[in-house]
Amino acid sequence: MNRVTLTLLAFLILLWSSFIVWEILVSNWTQTVNEYIFRVDLIIILPILILTTLYSVHLIIKKQKNKTQ
Repeated sequence: MNRVTLTLLAFLILLWSSFIVWEILVSNWTQTVNEYIFRVDLIIILPILILTTLYSVHLIIKKQKNKTQ
């Protein structure tokens, strides 16, 4: 693996780790609230994470394909 691939993977690991920590914190917080909670963060953050992951995987695959040719 080259430096760009490792950087992309480290970036994805950082993003998803941050999201997991955020979800744990919000989950703990929601257990203390007795009313209905509308999770706007999931509507905004999760699609961005998924699209970023898909784009990064696409770049990694494209780079590996160019490397083999």
